[in-house]
Amino acid sequence: MGDGAGWIWNIASQQFPGAIQIVDLYHARQHRWNVARTLYPLDQLAQRRWILRHQPKLDGGRIGKLFAYLRSVEPQSLAAIEIITIEASYFEKNAANALSRVSPAALFVGSGVIEAGCKTVFGQLLKQSGMFWTVRGANAILALRCCHLNARFESYWEARAVWAPLLCRAPSFIRRDASHPRLASSLLRRSRLRKAVPDTRGGTLEVQGLC
Repeated sequence: MGDGAGWIWNIASQQFPGAIQIVDLYHARQHRWNVARTLYPLDQLAQRRWILRHQPKLDGGRIGKLFAYLRSVEPQSLAAIEIITIEASYFEKNAANALSRVSPAALFVGSGVIEAGCKTVFGQLLKQSGMFWTVRGANAILALRCCHLNARFESYWEARAVWAPLLCRAPSFIRRDASHPRLASSLLRRSRLRKAVPDTRGGTLEVQGLC
């Protein structure tokens, strides 16, 4: 979900390749109103008529028809031409981002729920008066909060209890050999310090400093 800014779609494509990208419908409606006010700056009735006439194009996902119409409009002033050009480009660039592909009945088309979720999950925990966080500390406490809100808090600690005796030994040496290859590989993935050294005795690897 995004407001149509290019950098948002770039991050979404990088972090969530293949995900459906949806333009916030209410942001798009603000751009539509900006067009109406530009075309009829002193006539609110005409603005509302224009909105009602072109609302089905936006709400129905027919964005191609909307920006094609805007390209054909001939405003009376240079300032109006600039605004209409900007708004037409906005709709054209975001035509492929789900407004033309997603039914409002199937998925959210407004970012209000997401913004409220961010406030509930992150803001209420991390943005209290006088709080200062390191990135590592914030990530750790947010992981616990997400487990709590997803009703997975107990299962998280149960899973951690299984690995804690193996991960909390110092100094610790785990030999990756044919006897326990899966265990050694799993410990490698979970270790904070992944330092592998050659073992000249048997040609295997030893991992040291797991805690």
